[in-house]
This record gives sequence, C-alpha cells and structure tokens, in this order.
Amino acid sequence: MHPYIDIFGLKFAVYDIFAFVGLAVQYFVFVYAVKKRGGLVSCAREVQLIGLFFGAVGMKLLYALTRYDLWGVATPDVILGGGVFYGGLFGTLLAGLAVLKIKGVDTTPYTDAAALAIPLFHSFGRVGCFFSGCCYGVSSQYGFILDGVKRFPIQLLSAFLLLVLFLLLFIMFEKNLFSGKLLYIYLGIYAVGRFFTEFLRGDEVRGKIWVFSTSQLISILLLLTVFLLYIKRTKENKW
Repeated sequence: MHPYIDIFGLKFAVYDIFAFVGLAVQYFVFVYAVKKRGGLVSCAREVQLIGLFFGAVGMKLLYALTRYDLWGVATPDVILGGGVFYGGLFGTLLAGLAVLKIKGVDTTPYTDAAALAIPLFHSFGRVGCFFSGCCYGVSSQYGFILDGVKRFPIQLLSAFLLLVLFLLLFIMFEKNLFSGKLLYIYLGIYAVGRFFTEFLRGDEVRGKIWVFSTSQLISILLLLTVFLLYIKRTKENKW
C-alpha cells in the first residue's frame, strides 16, 4: 500500500487527498441536483456544512462504541482513531433533515441530491482506504500484499459498486424517476450490498456480535426500517 505521497517535498496522506477530492466532487453534484429539483442553493450549502460536521462526529462516535474494549485503558486519540461509515451516514442525514425541518422547506430536492452525493463521495473514500491499507479484505490468492499477507481488494470492489450505484441513481434522477424516493432506494440497495461485502472484510476492528459484524447488523436494521417506511408512506398514498 502507499499511505503517503510526496508533493513538492511535502508529505500528504493519500486517503486525505481522495477524501478531499471526493468532498469537492460530491458538493458540486449535490448543488446541481438540488437546483434541478427546484431547491435553494443557499439551503444546500447549509445542509452540506452542518451535515458533514455531524457526519464526522457520528463516524467517530460509532467507531468509539465498537472499541469499547479500550475504554479506560487507552487514550482518546486511540479510541477515536478510526471511523465507521454508518455513523457518518446517520449523523449526516439526521443533521441535514433537522436543518430542512427548521427551515420548513420541501425535503425532496435535498434527499434526492443526497442519494447521489453520498455514494459518490463514499467511492472516493474506499479508494483512499485501499491506498492507506485500512478496511482490508480477507486473505486470498488474488489480491495485494499487506503486511506480508495477500488480501482481497475489498476496498476497490466496494468503490466500484458504489460508483455503479451512483450512476444508476443519477440515471433515475435525470429521467425524473422515483422523485422523492431516491434516498430510500440508495439506503436499501446499499444495506444489502454492505451486508454481503462484509463477508469479504478481513479487519476485525469493526466490532462483531455473534457471527455478524457491527455493519451487518446495522444493514439488517436499516433495510427493515426502509421497508417499513415504504409501507407506511404507501398506505398514506404519498408515493
């Protein structure tokens, strides 16, 4: 792996570079989608800023919960030394929805935009994970050497699947299909995909309950929640 790169004599973390580029790209996609759905750009910027802040907080907090074995025996920088995507996802969505509720605006332009921006940003992050050597895959005869062990490049597979998911949702968006429902579609598809790709993960830091990882259990609960919301809104004739 190549966690760092030298640029003009300065050392940069490759993950940070991919994360920064991903943030920039998803921002423009988010604003584009909000404008096309008739939303306010100023509101989109606020949702992005507040959502990203609470997303970072949620990512760290959920990681700390998975490392409960270190509480009381490790320093905060170790306990908060990583991040869990689901924590960031829920932190971002809840904060963004709170902003929209306070402003009293229609959420449709922003939730549809989020359905495009989140998987796009996530795909950049997974490529960064590959170069950093984190979130690695199981040992395999096919893959890349990490600490002397050949491992399946689950990060690159995840990045590819997320990019495909983004493209699928973008096509739906451009064709004005499932307006107001794209976030549900994204969450449902991602939950299913994440559940199965977790079997190819080789890092044990993620936390585990019985035979399932923390993210697999969250995926099950998320898929159930999306399904119940679908039933509820169908009965209300809102879809």
